[in-house]
Amino acid sequence: MRNMKSEVQLFLFLLLVMLLFTGCPFPDKTGDGVLRINLDSSSNSRTIVPVITPAITEYVLSFTGPETIAPVRISDTFFETTLKPGFWDLAIEAINSSGLKVAGEVLEGIEVLSGTTTTMNAVLEPSQLSTGSIDITVTWPQTITIVPETGILVLFNNEEYPSALTIGTNSLNFHLDMVPSGSGHILEVSLTEEGTTNEDTITEIVHVYDNLETAAVINRTEADFGYLSPKKLVIDHTAIALFDSIPQEYIDVVKTRLVILAGESHGRAYGDGLDLLEAEDARYASVVQWGGDPAEAYTASYLRMNRAFLNGTSWKGTCGEEDFWTNEAARTRVMTGLQTIEEDYTGFVYFGFGWCWDMTWLNSPTAAKDPVYGTGWAGSSVDGPQGNLPWGLDDGDYSITNNPVSLQTYLDAVDSYNAGAPGIKTIFTTGPVDNAYNWGYLNSENGYQRWLKHEAIRSHVNTNGGILLDYADILSWDYQNDQRITESWDGHSWDGANIVLATGGDGYVGSDGATHISEEACRLLGKAVWVMLALDAGWDGN
Repeated sequence: MRNMKSEVQLFLFLLLVMLLFTGCPFPDKTGDGVLRINLDSSSNSRTIVPVITPAITEYVLSFTGPETIAPVRISDTFFETTLKPGFWDLAIEAINSSGLKVAGEVLEGIEVLSGTTTTMNAVLEPSQLSTGSIDITVTWPQTITIVPETGILVLFNNEEYPSALTIGTNSLNFHLDMVPSGSGHILEVSLTEEGTTNEDTITEIVHVYDNLETAAVINRTEADFGYLSPKKLVIDHTAIALFDSIPQEYIDVVKTRLVILAGESHGRAYGDGLDLLEAEDARYASVVQWGGDPAEAYTASYLRMNRAFLNGTSWKGTCGEEDFWTNEAARTRVMTGLQTIEEDYTGFVYFGFGWCWDMTWLNSPTAAKDPVYGTGWAGSSVDGPQGNLPWGLDDGDYSITNNPVSLQTYLDAVDSYNAGAPGIKTIFTTGPVDNAYNWGYLNSENGYQRWLKHEAIRSHVNTNGGILLDYADILSWDYQNDQRITESWDGHSWDGANIVLATGGDGYVGSDGATHISEEACRLLGKAVWVMLALDAGWDGN
């Protein structure tokens, strides 16, 4: 019995050994293994690093290990090969389309096992053996005025490089070639707003790599200059008294400005006012171009005002609502023109719409009344999507006007021009308050809804920032600017029109009789333009 038990145990042992050798073979230490490589040229750096351009076109892989292998050239970011078992080092070089090595990595001690697959991820870092270049752009809002001579300081590794600096209206560019490769370069930019102590300081660590350009755009906001709410500049009747106090240094600054106030008949009043002021005092020199001529190039001798605006690719002498804001095609042409001016003209440029009776005429107030304000909506929307119809304040008034055009369309247009052409300051404006040949705009429903539209423009600027040239408010006060003129209708009262000022009153001449307002009113609007430009240039009003 004991012998039989031993034989059974021996049989089971032999069976187990056989199963191990047949069902679970040991690894073959003499066979090859597989190495998979995933290549990545992106960087995880949180500072300014270059984009590899021209793009990488091939990679060179050099192996060092148990056997000698010729370098391998690949164009894909994935590579797989068989290798002898053992420990391998792998050197990777990234080559761009110019044949230059722009990045690389070395992986050491990769263990390859026979009959298995080893996967490695390689992050390629740009080379740092020679030189590269940097190209950094900094922008700031249109509402922040910075004088280059006193308000901009750029240091690279604590040194100034004036020839590397290009300054625009609301931007600067710093471009430097032949910068030694390395990761410890420091760029410091200090911006100071004119007429204030508001300062914005930028410090960036810049990485420079062989044969690459490190580029970045840094966009600053009003908050970076210490403003907790959007910056705004409102030129209304209170600004007129500042005209006689503009310091000579700011008169000289204003003479470097170009103002394009495109409009129809009422819009001519701004230019008439500038002409009148120059005739009375040569210090306020200006040149107004009345026709369809292009705006004059930069000069520091006189303020330039243009009636014509760049309508796409050609200058146009008059501008109605159909040219400025009521339809997409017009807005596209205006944007194209502004971007061209932004590129071609030197110095500060301002652009605005000179309203005519667009808020009141061609369509009388609607029979349906606004449930909030108790009035119908009037006005014209020539070339609007639904044609020429009355218009209200916003989309909520569509049920009353059947018109997708509203005052919000105008506000959005101005905002879009400022966003799309930030080197030009597109200003908000209000419109006329006159009686228009006794058409019944005073003390009437039409006059009331017009005032509501003016108030909505003021509210938009107060909330969102920007520059407002408040034509309507200036013409709603007496000559001394100390008594508000009021109108009323159906229990509502509002800022009314100074009839003497706003409807060809005493002493009306006008340069061509086409402004529909008095000579004195034109003079006030001309003063408003000078004050607006001086304050926006940094004058504190004292």
